[in-house]
Amino acid sequence: MKYLTRIENVLPFVASFIVFLAAKNHIDTVVYLIVAIVFSFYFFPMKLIVDSKEKKWFQIVTSVLFANILILIAIYLINPELSVIRTILGISSILCIVLLVYKHLFEKLSVRLFFLLLGFNILASSFIIIS
Repeated sequence: MKYLTRIENVLPFVASFIVFLAAKNHIDTVVYLIVAIVFSFYFFPMKLIVDSKEKKWFQIVTSVLFANILILIAIYLINPELSVIRTILGISSILCIVLLVYKHLFEKLSVRLFFLLLGFNILASSFIIIS
């Protein structure tokens, strides 16, 4: 599990790169769909089950938020007529920033968590820009 926690900081940046390629039609959207399902499955159920014995509300909220961002982008790539998804992604991006500021002000913010929140914020906001 320690190996996965080192890799998880790179996952949102990998997803951002694949989203960019899928949005510009350089790769098929099915590739991003598979990547999004695997990454979402890691962040939502697996990370909460395996990662720690004590579940804090912050860990649960961020795991659900990360999985939500990945799946919503996959849905939008498949069906671009759903414009409400862009609004939800904008709200998710703002929520990432709010969680980042909260964690920095009221609790200790680790570098790993900073890059993870920043990466998912970049993923959500960059998708809004390129789509």
